[in-house]
Amino acid sequence: MVSLATASQIAYSGLATAQARISVTSANISNADTDGYTAKKATAVAVQSGLGGSGTAIGSITSSVDKYVLANLVEADSNLGAAKTTASYTDQLQTLLGSTSGTTDGGTSIAASMSSLESAVTTLAASPDSDTDKAQVITALSNISGQVRSLGHSIQSERGDADQEIGTSVDAVNQSLSTIDDLNKSIVQTRALGQSSADLEDKRTTALRDVAAKMDVSYYTTSAGSMVVTSKGGSTLVDSTVHKLSYTPASAVSATTTFDSIKVDGKDISSEITSGSIKALTDMRDTTLVNAATSLDTFATTLKDKINAATADGSAVPAPASLTGSVSTSSSDTFSASGTLRVALVDSSGKLVSSSDLDLSSYSSVGDVVDALNAVSGISASVDTNGHLAIASTTSGDGVAIGTVDGATTSVGSGSQSFSTYFGLNSVLTGSSAIDLAVPDSLTTNSGLFPSGTLSNSATASDGDTVLTSGSATVAQALQSALTTAYSFDASGGLGAQTSTLTNYAAAIVGQISTVATNAKSNETTVSAVQSSLNSTLTSQSGVNIDEETANLADYQKVYSASAQVMSTVNTMFQSMLTVVENATS
Repeated sequence: MVSLATASQIAYSGLATAQARISVTSANISNADTDGYTAKKATAVAVQSGLGGSGTAIGSITSSVDKYVLANLVEADSNLGAAKTTASYTDQLQTLLGSTSGTTDGGTSIAASMSSLESAVTTLAASPDSDTDKAQVITALSNISGQVRSLGHSIQSERGDADQEIGTSVDAVNQSLSTIDDLNKSIVQTRALGQSSADLEDKRTTALRDVAAKMDVSYYTTSAGSMVVTSKGGSTLVDSTVHKLSYTPASAVSATTTFDSIKVDGKDISSEITSGSIKALTDMRDTTLVNAATSLDTFATTLKDKINAATADGSAVPAPASLTGSVSTSSSDTFSASGTLRVALVDSSGKLVSSSDLDLSSYSSVGDVVDALNAVSGISASVDTNGHLAIASTTSGDGVAIGTVDGATTSVGSGSQSFSTYFGLNSVLTGSSAIDLAVPDSLTTNSGLFPSGTLSNSATASDGDTVLTSGSATVAQALQSALTTAYSFDASGGLGAQTSTLTNYAAAIVGQISTVATNAKSNETTVSAVQSSLNSTLTSQSGVNIDEETANLADYQKVYSASAQVMSTVNTMFQSMLTVVENATS
């Protein structure tokens, strides 16, 4: 009787053990494609009772994860998160800047638009009296200024996108940290009850990797099974509780925006984040995109200054009723100059009505210049509310033209600029940076205001002489020179110091971003291969092998059947014994 009871106990334990193994193996097979799932193994142990064994039992359900491979994979997740983000944003930036070549139009970049401007100016130089060619130059200037302005705003918008994504990523990190904290509590409790926590640990590892993709972290597991997570700089993110990150994205982004810092428990940990998508977003917002904006600003201001210097000493034909400068000044500003300035009133047919020649060395302040201009018959001058010099004709039908005498030049200030350049007269481009570079509306609506003519500088010119015609190529040739001259550019943004034409500098901006984007894509490919290799290694070590699990399932089912058969046999023997006993006592 005792031996049959023992046999029954052994068979039952074998049945229960096989059933547990079948359950674990079935779970492995059904979760083979579940991200983060690791193959579980139910380990059987012998059960001792009295003087011998009394069957088997499941000692533990565990998964085998190489902690060193996992640590390397977590680090690779951070690197890949950074690489993917950088590649994505630099690709967007490259798309914004356009290409430098095209099958029919020579490309879509600012360099291509500069080439179109050069072509329009060349055409105007050949026919300076053509209203159509003037309009083409204005259109080309409007196109390039509009493109630069759009790029400037788009770069700031992309910085804003990066900043908003930092906020979204911080929220996602906090959610994953909370998940880790919750799982820590469940794992500790489960272990204390002697139950398997392997599935919970898989979920915690997945949450950890989600954090790592956004910011690099360090971590370790306590003897009780709880995971402690810190930033690379040592700031605690999860211990006995969760320490959430805080960050507030900017409501609007411009070149002067000051951004919030990422904090934990009131401490700025921005510098402790050295990898992951948050680091890449911060670098894009604060460095790569700022460099692009800075280089674009350098191009925009240089283009404006050189083009305006070329048109400053010109005049619209017929001469306009007033001239207003584009450079801010004040009546009290010191004025130091040499040369003789001719201020002329010209009728609608270009004939001289009156003129006055002013010795610029006689004036020591801008106010003195304004007073001298007001002393000219038929002229009214002032510094307007924007700080711009305004010169107007007081005679209806007559216009104002500025020039020099007998081929001489005027030289104002330390930059030795002409009088008109110094005050920004006859400007065809306005703005202080890329985001506000523009052609004045007056020019885009009336190409006749384009200052392509020049006032005669003849010392013998007298009233009634034709002194202003549209046939002069002087301004067009000055524009050609402005576009083809190589200028010295200081290091700016991501570009080094160089001597270059405006068109080539524009091409350098596009080329530099293209290089950054190409390198980012190459780095993403390399980092992705490393991460994929580590992931494959971890999977091969701890992932589910369907063939192996299927074979195990078949073996466990055989064990289950065998144990069930033993149970059936023992039951039959018990029934037989009971029958014998009943017959013997009846």
